[in-house]
Amino acid sequence: MTRSIRRNLGSRRGIITSISAGLVDSEKQDEKVKYFDDRNHLIVLCQSNGSVWPKVFPYCLANTAFAAVLWYVVKKRNIHFGFSQDANSYMASLLAFLVVSRVRMIYTKSMHSRGELTNLCKSCEELVQNATSLTLQNNSRKAQKWRHRLAYLTCLLLKQTMHALRRHSELLKEDMTDELDDEDSANFQKPARMAYKLRTLIAQHGLDDLKSSPLMIARLTQFVDQFTAAFYELEGISRTSFPFPLVQMARTILTIWLIFLPLGLCQEKYPLWGICMLVFLLTFGFVGLETVSVEMSDPFGVDDTDFDLFFMAEVTFEDIYIILYNVDGQKAAEELVNKIRNQDLEKLYSGNGI
Repeated sequence: MTRSIRRNLGSRRGIITSISAGLVDSEKQDEKVKYFDDRNHLIVLCQSNGSVWPKVFPYCLANTAFAAVLWYVVKKRNIHFGFSQDANSYMASLLAFLVVSRVRMIYTKSMHSRGELTNLCKSCEELVQNATSLTLQNNSRKAQKWRHRLAYLTCLLLKQTMHALRRHSELLKEDMTDELDDEDSANFQKPARMAYKLRTLIAQHGLDDLKSSPLMIARLTQFVDQFTAAFYELEGISRTSFPFPLVQMARTILTIWLIFLPLGLCQEKYPLWGICMLVFLLTFGFVGLETVSVEMSDPFGVDDTDFDLFFMAEVTFEDIYIILYNVDGQKAAEELVNKIRNQDLEKLYSGNGI
């Protein structure tokens, strides 16, 4: 008995391994999932993945050098600029409000996007899970074929959605042409068409298990509705940029404040090391926050701080394969894996002919 259980578990792990190796062969997959241990203070300070240091350090160094030159001019050459530090304080208050408000807004948007991505994956898994449980007692070839096609279309729906979000993020970094704009629109149209095919498949099931209860059909269709609601929400988020006037105001005040910060501090009674350290830390703080807001503004790309879309899809795919494995056996699950890998078959299902 124990050996049989181990053999079954080994077969499932083998299926999962083959899935992970060929889930989205033509897509750009992330190298690894980005996690960090925030309990280890030293590792957080020294970690390079996702760090803002490479982008912020040149600004900190340049402004610190500028502050050192001004300190030498004022203290050693006795040349004063008559710039009050009070003006810097007033500008710092306004700048802090703009920068911190922007970071908070973008963080809220990012967490909302993460929740909608979870809804996408959850809806797909729940759809297949409920469909198989409602037809569990039906072992006919017709029922197996219906479950197989339902699982395949569900996987294809999630795959196309993740591809549309990732590709849109890549296109944002390029000069948009009419061809690229048409490609972006077509990518977002594919999941909508696939959701329609799923609804049609559920409505035209032809199974006695589902004919007896229209509530079961409504139950399955509800998961497709949940998916499309999350998809359109994510499409709107990805296509909506942060308000430009707020970005322009924050950048303008940040640039002016960074230039005049050393002018005000060099009038005070600070030693050279003191003014350099203060300018370095203040520059790192405000420029770092602005850099963080830029990094988080598009969470669907391939940066270290972005969501690992295809990893999330893989986890959902594995759950769907295991569900099909438990109901219809290993052969049905392996057929589904091979079908997902078949790009030509995917294009056929994505077209208008089916």
